[in-house]
Amino acid sequence: MTYPRFCTLMICSCGLAATLLLGPALGAITAEQRKQIEQLNESVTQAARLFVEGRFADSSEIVRRVQGECEKLAAGSDPQVLAALETIHGRLSKAHALLELEGIELPPLKPLGAGAAPEARPMTPADGGGGVSFSADLAPMFSEQCGNCHGRGRQPSARYNLMTFTGLMKGGDTGASVVPGRPDDSLLVQKLKGTADGQRMPMRAPPLADDMIARVETWIREGARFDGPDPEQSLEQVASLAKSQRSNHEQLSAERKELALKNWALGMPGQQMDQTESENFFAVGSVGPATLQTTVEAAEALIPKVAESFGATVDGPLVKGRITLVVLPQRFDYTEYGKMVERRDLPPSSRGHWRYNVVDAYAAVVLPRADEYSRDALLAQQIAGVYLASQGNVPPWFAEGAARWVASRTAPDDARVKAWEAEIPDIVKSLSQPDDFLTGKLAPQQAETAAYSFVRLLASDAARFRRLLKAVQDGGEFDPAFRNAYGGTPSDAAKIWVQQTTRRSPTPSRAR
Repeated sequence: MTYPRFCTLMICSCGLAATLLLGPALGAITAEQRKQIEQLNESVTQAARLFVEGRFADSSEIVRRVQGECEKLAAGSDPQVLAALETIHGRLSKAHALLELEGIELPPLKPLGAGAAPEARPMTPADGGGGVSFSADLAPMFSEQCGNCHGRGRQPSARYNLMTFTGLMKGGDTGASVVPGRPDDSLLVQKLKGTADGQRMPMRAPPLADDMIARVETWIREGARFDGPDPEQSLEQVASLAKSQRSNHEQLSAERKELALKNWALGMPGQQMDQTESENFFAVGSVGPATLQTTVEAAEALIPKVAESFGATVDGPLVKGRITLVVLPQRFDYTEYGKMVERRDLPPSSRGHWRYNVVDAYAAVVLPRADEYSRDALLAQQIAGVYLASQGNVPPWFAEGAARWVASRTAPDDARVKAWEAEIPDIVKSLSQPDDFLTGKLAPQQAETAAYSFVRLLASDAARFRRLLKAVQDGGEFDPAFRNAYGGTPSDAAKIWVQQTTRRSPTPSRAR
């Protein structure tokens, strides 16, 4: 199979969200420029909707217009405006890729500010090599070298918090320390070089290597852009995510194995740990080596069934970097693991759960005693959830709902599946709006059970379900893929689900 692509080709996204992603650079932009940028974002969103509807010619006309207006606005603009236009430029690039696949010819998309601003000169080896990624190249350095004084577990020195991108750009007592496009005028660079008033940074540590300072300068010269998922996320997490995304299967697998061993020491201190591994799993547990091996073999046997459920082709590991399995003998151990590793209380009815954040992909399960519930259904649920989440563009409700749907297909008479079925009528009655379970207005356990029932309805139309899955597996954004497959939004479909569920007998039905 082809590993999930983290860079999507879909162009449909909310204009407001795209504007917000422009981040701190908007602060120095005039009101008129801000208005123009917002209008351009809205136009690209309109083009995206037309594309999804199959109106490629109309979509391309808007893209051409936005491209021209974007180039005019960028010509001669200062670095703040260029940084603000970067999101639109990226969306236009994706639009080009999609429209060209449909046979639409478009004028070449020029780099932002091409031939205009002298600061946007080509990089040289002295700049630190090719383009600089904040997430991959700088976030690890800022986190490691600056965290002790500027935000990690203490009041940041000079009230300058360098542990998030937002904090880095906001600055401290002396104001913003980064001037996008102008490294020589940026206090951050001056402090790293020792040319500003006061002590050279980092304090009480050797100066940074010249090539690292050059990378900071290059990043600022390029516009000081953020290329991570969330500017409020800790730089340590941003760096870990970037490293994982750039790792190959073997590297990521080794990193997850190391993390699994650390988590076991944290969650189960002093307990005997067995471990085993296979093509798709690295497993740790306290159930004895023979039982752990049998569990991993059972999980491997479920891989083809999970793949078939989602139309995935298996010609290698199902998930890049493998899945970590934490196998525990009793509910008490499972509860303690959740408290120590995830810092949360696991729901009383839970006997297993999964998590995926690129850095890690793991599932923790409590093995059943006798015929208490189906081991295979429990394992299939976790494998399916991790797989769908690894596709990159899937909302949590869909991943968990589909994971439970796979569990129901694996063992329709499982006690856990029957319990979900029994809960659905009461959950539906409790809804104030049909899409409450999609919008965070239900308790997590209720929302996940509702999502299971909802996904089961979606999957009942196999052709549409496969169309949705194929679009997501190919890197498409979920919402436009859903609309293209089902002719409406998830909220629209939720109304039909409520109607059908209300008429449906509460007697559990066997999944085919």
